[in-house]
Order: sequence, then structure tokens, then C-alpha cells
Amino acid sequence: MPVIPVKLSLWSVLWLLGIFWAIVAHAANDALDSPDQLWVGMKLFPTMVGGDTRLEKKLGEDGKLLLLIVYQNNTTLAASVVTRLSRIADKINEHPIRIEATHTIDLGSWLSVPVAGIFLAEPLFGSQRQQVIQFGIAHHLVTFSSFIDDVKDGILAGIHISGKIRPALNLRTLKESDIQYNPLILNIAKTYD
Repeated sequence: MPVIPVKLSLWSVLWLLGIFWAIVAHAANDALDSPDQLWVGMKLFPTMVGGDTRLEKKLGEDGKLLLLIVYQNNTTLAASVVTRLSRIADKINEHPIRIEATHTIDLGSWLSVPVAGIFLAEPLFGSQRQQVIQFGIAHHLVTFSSFIDDVKDGILAGIHISGKIRPALNLRTLKESDIQYNPLILNIAKTYD
């Protein structure tokens, strides 16, 4: 089959490149709405918890850091997050970890136990998300969500994707939580007030 040469003006080429980048940007944004964002967040979560410079104060009686996987409806997904996160990390800053799944309703049962971090297994809205935010602030711990706008809305940490994946931090929640945070992570994070 013969190749037919096509002459494109500079403007036509720029227009086609613009369309290409719009499609790429849209695909990247769609990726945020897929289950992949959850798995990307799981890989970043241990680092974000490890950014707490007073992490050793959150060790439990068993000498481990407790990470809670919080869910609202999907117990199967929460169990999968526990399993996958256990494979990703067994220590944070040389401290062994223990990972437990808990329903938002049961969050209050963890009041007397030192918790190092909370990971949202699924999007939470309204009072459920606010309950997690307040629990994190009151107990000076990292709350983490992979879902769009959660960090803007008060969750302490998450992911930001725009060309590359970066940590995201809510500076107001960080201040209210009274967490001393690693300045290296602060320098590279996308921050919200």
C-alpha cells in the first residue's frame, strides 16, 4: 500500500499536539478514578506515615505501629488493602507494623490504643470523612486518602497526580494535628491550606 505524504502547517501540528496532550491529561485524570489510585496510594502511605518525626511515641504495647484501614461499605476491599499493604511494607522507620481493618462506626473503639496512621480504603463523605479527620487531629496521626479532593477537604495526606505522582499534604490539618513532619516530604509535596 503506498504511503501518501501529508503536508501539515505548523498550526495543524500544534493543534494535533494539543489534542494529544488533552487526551493524555484526560486519561491521567481518569486513572485517578480507577482502582489504580488506591494501589498507588498504598505504596505512598508508609512513607507518609514515616514522615511523622515523633513516630516512636505511637508504638503500641506490642512494640508495633498500628495502621488502620478504614472502610464504610466494602469489607472485601478493606481486607484486600490489608493484605496488599502487608506485602508492601512490614516496617516503617525500622518499626514493625500491625494492620487492622475497621468500619467507620467502630473508629471510636480505637480511642485508647496508639494508632500511627489511617488509610481510607474507599471514599468517605460528609460525617464519616469528618469523623476520620477529627480522629486524626485529636490523636496526632497521619490520615491518608488516595481519592480526589480528600486532602483539600481536610484529610492530612494523599496523592497528587499531574504529570507525575507527588505526595499531597493539608497544612491546616497538619498544624491542627500537632505533628512534626519531615521537611524533605514537605518540600516535595503539593500542599493545601
